[in-house]
Amino acid sequence: MTAYDPAIRALPPTVTGIDLAGSLDAALAGADVAILATPWPEFRDLTGERLAQQMRRACLIDQAGAVPHLAGNPRLIYVRVGQPLKTAERD
Repeated sequence: MTAYDPAIRALPPTVTGIDLAGSLDAALAGADVAILATPWPEFRDLTGERLAQQMRRACLIDQAGAVPHLAGNPRLIYVRVGQPLKTAERD
């Protein structure tokens, strides 16, 4: 598993099984799924094109609700955790 957080430069030695990437691009490279857990400003600029180009399978789980502009983007699977999706019956 690979993780990236712009505020973290190293993981504690007790954390194992996680590689810390030096950049967002390095973390996304070849990934099947990305989980966005913190709403850092640099994450808000993500685009469907960028995710589709860098990831093996462009699937984003947006726990923070930081990139709602990606909902409905045909280039990726976007899941917003904690909020129901709107359906035609609810609108």
